[in-house]
Amino acid sequence: MPAFDLHVHTKYSRCSLNDPSKLVKRCLKVGLTGVVITDHNTMKGYEQVRKEAGELQVIPGCEFTTERGEVLGLFIQEMIKFDGVEELVDRIHQQGGLASVPHPFDGMRHSAWPISADESKLVDAVEVWNGRCLSKAYNLTAREFADDNGLAYTAGSDAHFLNEVGKCYVQTDGDLADGIRRKELRIR
Repeated sequence: MPAFDLHVHTKYSRCSLNDPSKLVKRCLKVGLTGVVITDHNTMKGYEQVRKEAGELQVIPGCEFTTERGEVLGLFIQEMIKFDGVEELVDRIHQQGGLASVPHPFDGMRHSAWPISADESKLVDAVEVWNGRCLSKAYNLTAREFADDNGLAYTAGSDAHFLNEVGKCYVQTDGDLADGIRRKELRIR
């Protein structure tokens, strides 16, 4: 069954050292079918990984910094300029993309958006398994929140280093974006 890591960084995020060509090799080595490149506030890494991809499916994305915390834009076509989280999510949707809140309840991150039930109506999904969360409780709280608010799940390694790639991923039988929308992903 196809496997996708939905949250991976390259050297174009200041906090990562992942070289695009080495990243592609690592993804294939760990058995991934595809990867979403979610560099912080840029899509330069996606463009470079796509050039190196070969048989690896490379999906455009970005981890955007907002006034409330971070938002993953998945399946976006181009970089987005925005003024506030509501405008960002609208623009993600205008591009046919999906908005997911990464590591929302990770108490160790200043960038986390501890999304509320009222705010949940803004987004499509919540990252319910993040490979860099230091406490399993943060991920479990995210999953409970997604269930309680009818949101789809996403998951990803949040890889900043090559050895983290594929630490957690999703699987789906069909189209990945449709799998997210239909809430038919298997979290691994």
